[in-house]
Amino acid sequence: MDIHEWREKINLKIYASKLRVLKSFKILSLVVSIFALGVLVYYYGFQHSPQGEDILMGVIRLSFLFYVFHFLLKVFYDFSPIQFIKQHWFEAFMVVVLILDGFFYTFFNTLMIESIFRSFDMMALADVSEFFIQFYLFAIVAAELSQSGGFMPTIKLHPAFIFVLSFGLIILLGSLLLMMPEMSTGDVSFIDALFTSTSATCVTGLITLDTATMWTVKGHTILLILMKVGGINIILFGAFLTLLGRLGVGMKHHLVVEDFVNKESVFSSKGMLGRIVLVSILIELLGSILIFFQTTSSLTHMAFGQKLFFSLFHSVSAFNNAGFSTMSGGLYNDYLVNLQWFHITAGVLIIFGSLGFTTLFDLLDPRKIMERRKHSWKKPFLGSQVSLITAALLIFGGAFFFFIFEMDNTLQGKDSFSAIVASVFQSISLRTAGFNTVDLTQMSMPFIIVCLVLMFIGGASSSTAGGIKTSTFSVVVLSAYSTIRGKKNIELFKKRIPAGVVFRSHSIFMFALSGIILGIFLLSITESELLSSGQFRMMDLVYEEVSAFSTVGASTGVTPYLSNAGKVVVMISMYVGRLGTLTVAYALSRNIASTNYTYPKESFMVG
Repeated sequence: MDIHEWREKINLKIYASKLRVLKSFKILSLVVSIFALGVLVYYYGFQHSPQGEDILMGVIRLSFLFYVFHFLLKVFYDFSPIQFIKQHWFEAFMVVVLILDGFFYTFFNTLMIESIFRSFDMMALADVSEFFIQFYLFAIVAAELSQSGGFMPTIKLHPAFIFVLSFGLIILLGSLLLMMPEMSTGDVSFIDALFTSTSATCVTGLITLDTATMWTVKGHTILLILMKVGGINIILFGAFLTLLGRLGVGMKHHLVVEDFVNKESVFSSKGMLGRIVLVSILIELLGSILIFFQTTSSLTHMAFGQKLFFSLFHSVSAFNNAGFSTMSGGLYNDYLVNLQWFHITAGVLIIFGSLGFTTLFDLLDPRKIMERRKHSWKKPFLGSQVSLITAALLIFGGAFFFFIFEMDNTLQGKDSFSAIVASVFQSISLRTAGFNTVDLTQMSMPFIIVCLVLMFIGGASSSTAGGIKTSTFSVVVLSAYSTIRGKKNIELFKKRIPAGVVFRSHSIFMFALSGIILGIFLLSITESELLSSGQFRMMDLVYEEVSAFSTVGASTGVTPYLSNAGKVVVMISMYVGRLGTLTVAYALSRNIASTNYTYPKESFMVG
């Protein structure tokens, strides 16, 4: 009897118990994950005695042992174990890491992953390396459980509701984590922790506390996680909207979602979700490598590991258009302000993040590039062309105005190359990310107005950028142009834009404008004492509100001085601004029960 026959006999004998055992272990895995995550949060968030640390670490070790056993059990029950391992290669890799980690801990009394990070002086990642692994395993278990037994089709939650709820839960969890003693250098109020968590999750960048001095390396790591999770959440939902637009909105919600995430493996490279996660990580890693070599000579006061963490943090922050920095003053810090090549790298990362993955995949996919070379009539999607052209016009237009208005102001004393880089960078960053390499408090009033327009427009759809989106702005402008020219249809590149897209664009435009006006009105009430003190102008509050609603994160310095009521207004603006345009776009994309009727027309005067 060869091994294949022997294996087949075993499969036949254990088949009856397969579904029952695996389903039970999936549910048990979720319980173990939640408990282990709670233990990890308690372990890393508070100080403990040596005996307490040993007990907590023992619980964590047992949870990892359970995951190893669960994975081996799935391999054992599968009819094609080798094929199963190939399909779940990353999970298999994580199990191997856990086995090696357990081996090192048993025989050398040290954790392999921690030792590797500590050898590079990366204390921040060493401290939370186990947390990363546990969180990933929890995500795997939750995803597997959600796909078992037709779970997704039975729960008919509106995708927009899931998106809003997930963001709220992430923000609340982040604020609770930031309030733990080990995360900060001093006492942090709930309102400041909630504000920081909201800003990081909504990838905005506004801060009430100095990120560099108030948060420890563990706190910085929490911010890094919040930026990454928040950015991915935005990208995935935006890409999902784009997918709906291309496939047709008449499809059932759960069917589209299942196709989007790919039922076989949520984290496989086959589905769009897997591609987005994988490509985003690769771009951020490449960006961190470039940033490391571009800043290492200037950051001589940092250890090697600190430089690595600095590079990773700023790469993630730039690509996700978050605008957070571990240096006081951000990129305007004395150590960073004159590093032009670093600014260029950060600017490119911001552009990639603000274009959106549907555009990047459409423009840079090797297969599509080859197809367009073979067939000259094949063009990128209209949305991709609009995103790219509008972004280029806004970047160069903003840089031109910045150079003209700030030549004798914030650019004074800079050489030609530095002035051009600063102008382009400000135009890129102040539209989406919020980084700055000049003193924003000294900007001239003409460019502040230009900046308000850039922030309001924002980046592309299905990206981490905020604002009404470049596509919305383009459609509104084209609509006005067509009206002036007396055209009945809105046309672009020999294609007609559907009336539904035009209506949605105008709705989003008005939604954002109304939200900003309401926010400014509320801030004028809550910050009346701040205005009467003469320290800040009304324009500073206008700038703050537009920046918050557009999730840009640029500020003229008023954020730390806001009252608690003002902070709440800004938080709501960040939350609604981040979720609003996407959720409104989706809500307006749903099918109406019936449109097979028309009312009589009656005209009236407008304008």
